[in-house]
Amino acid sequence: MARHRWVPIAPTRQHLSILSLLLAHGFISSVSYGSTNTSPVSPPDPSSYVSARPSERRVWAELKYRNDRPVLRKMSLVSMPSRKVVLDKDEIRRFVKGSRVKFVRGLTLGELAVVANERGIFEGRDAIRQGLGGEVIARPSIERLRYREWGVSDTRREGGSWAWWLAILRARPEVGQYCQEFNLLATFDSRTGQVAAEDEELSLDDVADLCRAMPNLTTFALSGPRFVSLLPVVLSTLPRLHIVTLREIDPDFWPPSLATRPLPELSLEQPTQLRALEIHNKEFGEAFHLEMSTMIASRILDIVRASPLIETLILRNTPGPEALNDILDAHPNSHLLQRLYVDIQNPRGPPERNGPDYVGESWKLVTSLSRYIQSLPGLETLIIGKECTVFDERSVDALKARKPLRTLAFKEQSFGYSGDTIHDLLPFLKTLSPSHLPRHLVLDYDISGSAEESILDWLPVYANEEFPTEEEVYGDGYRRPKWWHDGSYEEVVRIKEFGDSVNLRMSGRIFEGLPLKPVRDEDLETYNRLRVEHERKRKVRRSV
Repeated sequence: MARHRWVPIAPTRQHLSILSLLLAHGFISSVSYGSTNTSPVSPPDPSSYVSARPSERRVWAELKYRNDRPVLRKMSLVSMPSRKVVLDKDEIRRFVKGSRVKFVRGLTLGELAVVANERGIFEGRDAIRQGLGGEVIARPSIERLRYREWGVSDTRREGGSWAWWLAILRARPEVGQYCQEFNLLATFDSRTGQVAAEDEELSLDDVADLCRAMPNLTTFALSGPRFVSLLPVVLSTLPRLHIVTLREIDPDFWPPSLATRPLPELSLEQPTQLRALEIHNKEFGEAFHLEMSTMIASRILDIVRASPLIETLILRNTPGPEALNDILDAHPNSHLLQRLYVDIQNPRGPPERNGPDYVGESWKLVTSLSRYIQSLPGLETLIIGKECTVFDERSVDALKARKPLRTLAFKEQSFGYSGDTIHDLLPFLKTLSPSHLPRHLVLDYDISGSAEESILDWLPVYANEEFPTEEEVYGDGYRRPKWWHDGSYEEVVRIKEFGDSVNLRMSGRIFEGLPLKPVRDEDLETYNRLRVEHERKRKVRRSV
């Protein structure tokens, strides 16, 4: 049917209303009366509708195409005959915004909701504007060819292999014109220890072809130690590239065959236009391929030296402050660095062996960020991960000796991993005078959901279903974070009160979770009450 121009549909009132909705939102080109005698390739004759028998009457919808593909990609049912999905006006609003409601996933980009009620059939957003609920009949979705982001690996789970994607780009070059972010992943089978065959065959020419087919890329992500060697080709082919991400480059998690393979000798003839560089190491184990790590580090440092415009450095699981020092020393214009994310994978040992950048006891060493606060005059945003601190005396003095930071952010790993707790944050803020406080404080924690969601969205509809356990409810996107019940909630409230008193802007998932906790507490009481009622009703039915 995708290649047909006209599609016949029974002329019911519901079908006509849905077709009118699809026509109004640009999913189809036109709607016309006709009969079964009309050919799918020729326009229908409205006069034949009058003379045809009722069983032969049809409404013909003209499909809309773009680049030889149908605009109406898919239209699936939401409400089934065996299970009606009826939502009130508040549930319709959450459903349209993308939240899961009554076991039905929310709308995504390019989708509409067809809602039926006693007043007619409406699109979901029209129903919201009129304050209406109703039965969600279907969800049509549009065909989108403008892939802004794409990831490839050796498995289709990640979007298809690089060879498959390259074949698409060669067959339909217009698709690559819209790509702005591309993720090139390398994986290996942990059972056999072998790298995917296609990853082994990926050559420098293939990478260059991929880049040329996507000339407007601004973000390129590479995964795996072998792909680090391909980065000079990427940078040379894509002059507009501004962001590069290197993920999982620790060879300790890769087959030894890759660790001993030398990297190709490639050089960058001209300075790059990179504005941001992200390096995501995996956590180091006991064994470490020193030769491979040295080659990877050398290549990364070469790229940093050839990128004088880097303003953002995101360094995850950096193996100690020495590696961080090397990267910053390689930056030709480190005074231009504005945003720094530091996450240390810290070796253990006596403080005197690990150097002056470490503070704390020998069993738990922490990297002080005082040196970087002092040596980076243009630094505006400092994001702190695990195993590093700004709570020590040297860091506090460094913050007082420079202009205040625009943003100071603490990730979830900042507290607990390094020995610091959230209870140390308020004394630290009070140590700084108001003139030295950051303008913006961010506290992030892994918390999901929103105050608009209800626990009722995760519970069964029918009384004969098994009532889900608390782990099942809170384990699927509706969790209660640890800091709510370990004494940290009250401390966050005090931090919020202090921030308000000094006009400190505060954001992040921890602050966003403050109003969410009472809602979740009430939901937990509702869960326990409904579970008891559910079990009581099931026992009554079984006894009958």
